[in-house]
Amino acid sequence: ALRSAARLVSLLEAADAVYLAASDSAGKLWRQALPITDSLGDTASRVRILTGLGRVAWHSGEYDEAKRYFNESITLGLRLAMRKELVSSYQGLGLVALDEERLEDALQLFARTGELARSVGDSDALAKSFTNTGLALQDLGDFAGARAAFERGRDGTRAVGDSVHLGRALTNLAALDIALGDPLSALASLEEARRLFASSGDS
Repeated sequence: ALRSAARLVSLLEAADAVYLAASDSAGKLWRQALPITDSLGDTASRVRILTGLGRVAWHSGEYDEAKRYFNESITLGLRLAMRKELVSSYQGLGLVALDEERLEDALQLFARTGELARSVGDSDALAKSFTNTGLALQDLGDFAGARAAFERGRDGTRAVGDSVHLGRALTNLAALDIALGDPLSALASLEEARRLFASSGDS
């Protein structure tokens, strides 16, 4: 059991280390780790892995698979009252809904994400929920609402020092500026975003 537990920790750390640069590689590591959680009865780690596999499937455009992973992680997370882990799963389901153009569903899921993030004091996840809400509002044509949400996401990620998601928030603001005919403002956001992505190794 001790050897299996050590192996599980090693796989999870390795997956986290490569996820940003190579999500497929992280997915392979999480799949290796999944049966170990069963042998150990480690449901908490299983929830975490399922959420990671959901993100990998979402990145690959495998939306049905992503929903299956996220929904299983939510079912287990609710059973164990793992509110912190549920934040990422609901966020992931919202991103799938966004890509499937189920915009009202996406808004509801991001709102649920924000509520959970507040309840566990996760300022970073709360900021991400604002950024994702902005994406849905932009697709609905609510540009003022989208800008306000993007700015809250930008300011929140900057405050907690999350350079990866700060870069993404800045990119979203730039895309909105371009769509509204203000490329000069977009350039300023994109220059900062490029520096952040380069420093974090976010491919």
